[in-house]
Amino acid sequence: MGVGRRLLMNIPMWSVPVWGSGILYLIVQSNRYLQGVSVYGQIHTNKQLRRPIGIYKAGAYEISQLCNVVPYGVLGTALTQDKQIEKREEQPDGMQVIIVDPAGLHHIHGLPKGAAGAAGAIYAWIGEEHLPMDQPFPSDVSEGIQHATHAARHVYGTRPVIHAVGPDLRTEKYQGEEGYFAAKRDLSLTYTNILKEFAEYLKPDLMSWNPDEENQNVRQPWGTLRVLPVSGGIFSGRFKKDMPELTAGALVSAIQALPPTHRRALACRAQSIDLCVFDDREFKGFKQELYRVSENVRVSTPLYADTFSDSGASMQNPGAYKVHEYKSKDI
Repeated sequence: MGVGRRLLMNIPMWSVPVWGSGILYLIVQSNRYLQGVSVYGQIHTNKQLRRPIGIYKAGAYEISQLCNVVPYGVLGTALTQDKQIEKREEQPDGMQVIIVDPAGLHHIHGLPKGAAGAAGAIYAWIGEEHLPMDQPFPSDVSEGIQHATHAARHVYGTRPVIHAVGPDLRTEKYQGEEGYFAAKRDLSLTYTNILKEFAEYLKPDLMSWNPDEENQNVRQPWGTLRVLPVSGGIFSGRFKKDMPELTAGALVSAIQALPPTHRRALACRAQSIDLCVFDDREFKGFKQELYRVSENVRVSTPLYADTFSDSGASMQNPGAYKVHEYKSKDI
């Protein structure tokens, strides 16, 4: 006699209506649950109540709509074809534009004094009042950056900066047949860390979901990131000619690799991510490569959505989704 048959024979007949109705209830509820999954996507479940309270609906945005290549450095100046410095954009002055400092690790763990190139210009822009040249960097910067690929954020007065140390592509690690792939991997990791800092700066409360904030998923563009090609210049080593391709591929990979909460913050709050090319002779190459690599590439953006309201949400407008808390009667 089978195990199932023996169990059925041992069940008191008076209990049949009870357990029978329970099984029927579970079948109905499971069917509704599965229907919600198949139509609307993954249902978010409250671990304590063990019931769905919201739907994690995935929108998407095209990377090319978020990322731009601009013909000036992070401070608004450019090097023209005839090697003249030209002002093309105002220097950022306020909390809505956050710039990336291509820092040297020895300066981050030492002093700002002596930094040259873009880093030196950025430290001068920050000003002695907030970043004395003969004193160490703020502890959240020096402790947050331990080696290449790390990034740390600090607001100097009203001037937010993300310090980032890119890989030195001249070193042995990036030589040989596998050097190109190692370079792309570490560049992508650096951009990922930069974008995490940017997302957390834009909207810290988007790092966790709060059902009481009904408008937290509405797209309200607020901040712009200005970033130079990481490890450009002398750090590029033998990859100087490959930097447009490496940079575009690494940046796109970094956006795709972000955790869902960070992608959501970018989708809802980022005005743009500007890849700032200081040298006019390099601008065309970076622009063409970013367009080529990012064309038609979409990044999924998980958002809690009210699927019962016609909020105008679409794949092109993920921020239009609203929040809805699902009670037991809704499922």
